[in-house]
Amino acid sequence: MLPIGPYVPILRWKEAERKALQKLFDTDREHISPLIEPMTPQPNSKGQLKTVPQLAAEIPTAIAECWGPRPIFFDAHLPRHDPHVEQEDALLRNVISHGKQQNLTIVPVTGLSRVPAYQSAVVSAVTSMGLGVCIRLTPADILDAALPANLQRLVD
Repeated sequence: MLPIGPYVPILRWKEAERKALQKLFDTDREHISPLIEPMTPQPNSKGQLKTVPQLAAEIPTAIAECWGPRPIFFDAHLPRHDPHVEQEDALLRNVISHGKQQNLTIVPVTGLSRVPAYQSAVVSAVTSMGLGVCIRLTPADILDAALPANLQRLVD
């Protein structure tokens, strides 16, 4: 079982959040397990967006710098308006792959309404890393009487 802290802050992976993680004392780090939910990349000065492979290479490097090998959750689910939204599965697969190369402990995050390609990427990540999965539930998921069946269907 992974040493997961009782507090799970959801981080958009902004520079200030990364710096704050980096400056935490080790005794404080023991009590948190961050969940990264990356922001939509902004165009550079030439109006160009980063590609999914570029993002996927940068995120694990930043994790290594500011958090090290401690467990961290990664949710590649992007906002609907994000131009990379159709590539969430590729982003997750590549972040996990780069993270594994750097000996990072990246736990994939999913939810009940993710598309099959994303769920497949989560299964691959769980198989590759052997760390399990974090399932994010929405208030609607929790209020749904079919929640137990939906969770069972997800993990089967």
